[in-house]
Amino acid sequence: MIRQALNPDYYPEMRMGNPKIDGHVNHCVDSIRQSLMCSADISTIVWQWDEGTQNTTLRGNVAHKCRNFNLIREWAHKNMIGRHFDDKVHIKDDIDIPVYRADGSVYFP
Repeated sequence: MIRQALNPDYYPEMRMGNPKIDGHVNHCVDSIRQSLMCSADISTIVWQWDEGTQNTTLRGNVAHKCRNFNLIREWAHKNMIGRHFDDKVHIKDDIDIPVYRADGSVYFP
C-alpha cells in the first residue's frame, strides 16, 4: 500500500489526499514503526579507517539475525481472513486493547 501510494502515476486509485487512503497509509507506516521498535536490529555498524582514502568508511557488512521470510509469508497466507472485508459491519469482540496516554495512564475503551 505504501509503495503504491508513493507511485500515484502508476496507481492513480492510491493517490494521497483521499482520507481513506491517507488513513490506511498512516496505519501501515505506524505498523512498520512499531515492528522496527519491537524487533530492532542491534547489529553493530562500524566506522573503519581506510588508508587508501585517508577517511573513515562506514562498514555495514556485519552479521544480522534474519528470519525466514518465506515461512512468515506461508503462515500469513494460511491465516488470512479472506479477500472480502466489509468495513461497514461491526462484530463485537472480547479483546481488550489498551490505549496509552501521553501522561502515562492506560485505559481500555
